[in-house]
Amino acid sequence: MILKWGLAIFRRGLALRSKLVRRARGARLKARWDHRPHPSPVKPSPDWDPDTVFDRLDVIVINLDSRPDRLQDFSDEARKLGLTSWRRFAAVDGRQQFPDLDPFYSGSIGCSLSHVYAFDEAQWDSRDALLVCEDDVEFLVDKSTLAAAIQEFLENPNLDVLALYGRARGGSHHISDTLRIVVGLVGTVCYVVKPHMIEVIGDLFTEGVEDLKLGKRRGKSDILWNRLQKKGYFFAAPIRTYARNREGFSDIEGRVLGPR
Repeated sequence: MILKWGLAIFRRGLALRSKLVRRARGARLKARWDHRPHPSPVKPSPDWDPDTVFDRLDVIVINLDSRPDRLQDFSDEARKLGLTSWRRFAAVDGRQQFPDLDPFYSGSIGCSLSHVYAFDEAQWDSRDALLVCEDDVEFLVDKSTLAAAIQEFLENPNLDVLALYGRARGGSHHISDTLRIVVGLVGTVCYVVKPHMIEVIGDLFTEGVEDLKLGKRRGKSDILWNRLQKKGYFFAAPIRTYARNREGFSDIEGRVLGPR
């Protein structure tokens, strides 16, 4: 009984510590944000057309040749959303290129390199930003809601990346009724990136490949870009979740995962 009470107290202590750490990180994030000049929020007019926002984006979905099922799932998602202008990018098959590595790390390398190479394909001559989707993304809001968040992001020069799934394990700070800025962002399932961030993120993801080859999890892309969130750049996310990974078989984990 004493041991049970002791474990309960220990767990509560860990939970309290985690909460205090998040608050401290959120306070530091807010202080950094408050030092920037901020434009007035852009609110869509009642008769605005969401397509005008998506016309400003180059939309790429990353998909392995071996997963036509996922490409069909994304096509269905895009159709439900009313998104017609997108193109497929053939993902790097890390397991095929690095057969001697543990499948988790070879798959993670393929994921990182797929994002880097997709950046190189962006059509910046006619677009203001790049929307990158992994093929298991599931959208949880309608087109108008999604477009309004993206427009707010595009019109705010202080924001660098918009993660539409919004899973942040660190601190956060609300900057409007729609968006918050975050640290500790996890996942790369669906995000919007501005042109000036392409080289920054691409170099970081490429750097992480060397760690993944050595079996170090710290080289994963969604762990690496926490460095950028902590200082120098602002990553935004919706206050409520707009997208998530669909339930299904994960080629990196090698097992079926639930929605996340």
